[in-house]
Amino acid sequence: MKKLTKVDRIRHSKLIDVPRRWSALMLLTAAATISACQTSMPEQRNQLANGAQLAGASCGAFGGDISSPANATEPNSGRQFHLEYPCDLGPSEPVVLVLNLHGAGSYEQWQRLYFPITDYAQDYRMVVATPTALTAEPIRVWREEADDQYLQDVSSLLIDAIGESNVRSFWLTGHSQGGLTSNRIVCSDYFSDKVDGFVSLAGGRVGGRHELQGCDFSHIHTTGELDTAGVAGIPDTSPLADRYSCGPQTRLADIVDTQPGKVYDSRTEENGRPTRPGWGGMPGPGVAEVLVFPNCEDNRVVADIVRLDKGHTEGLEPQVTRYIARMMASIPGGKLRGQ
Repeated sequence: MKKLTKVDRIRHSKLIDVPRRWSALMLLTAAATISACQTSMPEQRNQLANGAQLAGASCGAFGGDISSPANATEPNSGRQFHLEYPCDLGPSEPVVLVLNLHGAGSYEQWQRLYFPITDYAQDYRMVVATPTALTAEPIRVWREEADDQYLQDVSSLLIDAIGESNVRSFWLTGHSQGGLTSNRIVCSDYFSDKVDGFVSLAGGRVGGRHELQGCDFSHIHTTGELDTAGVAGIPDTSPLADRYSCGPQTRLADIVDTQPGKVYDSRTEENGRPTRPGWGGMPGPGVAEVLVFPNCEDNRVVADIVRLDKGHTEGLEPQVTRYIARMMASIPGGKLRGQ
């Protein structure tokens, strides 16, 4: 593989589908739930449909590069964020809403490429918002007093535009300190009755680094093998799986990526220091192990995905990202739909 020398040298990956065996039943269940819900709730037209702008952002805008500017504005704070969604949304089409949070020392442009879920927004009918934390010094981090109200306002802006009955599920995703922040707010007064799932991207596992909280949500935990001190560091039990009476942890077929992720942390090279394996090296092809707790109550997902030979900061490979997007889209969710 040709060496990448800067974080803004982006490798665009060819998309190769992964096996659908695990999610087929979940997708059917989700479709049935959505159909039933649509017959019992008043129709809400989706303000995002038919190419309309939301928060100043035109539809589409998938991918891009590290210098791509934010394209949407939250009016209460005036703060900008990235917003990406399909141009062909129907007027009352259910969508998956995603609030995608970067880690400490990072920002929204890098997060969009570290976890490039917007590459699959068209396939899985997603609306993805990627904001930036306000506090920049001494390092950019999410802070309760500076950012919680802003994250709530961004969420409310999108929920109002989409229509509550059109939000099929609402997910928080976060890398590192963004994962810690997602875990902190997921059961807060504002988010507890709205968020259906939380994806931790090397940001800690619920029941491990994160204590089990009082509200209900699906949980996908992904990490690098080197970041978590080996696959043996993933327990074969989960307090969240116990809560939902899931089956025993089951290993599914590995995810095989022939293409690398899009970004990495080049600061170790720029500072003349060798890259630490646990922190992360150059992006590259890879294999990821999939460990799930099947048959959870209310069709919830509880799963671990371990990217072998990866650390904390290599951008997620295309097929791992697609797999996670499909899992997110497979559950009916429905908190905002009153389910």
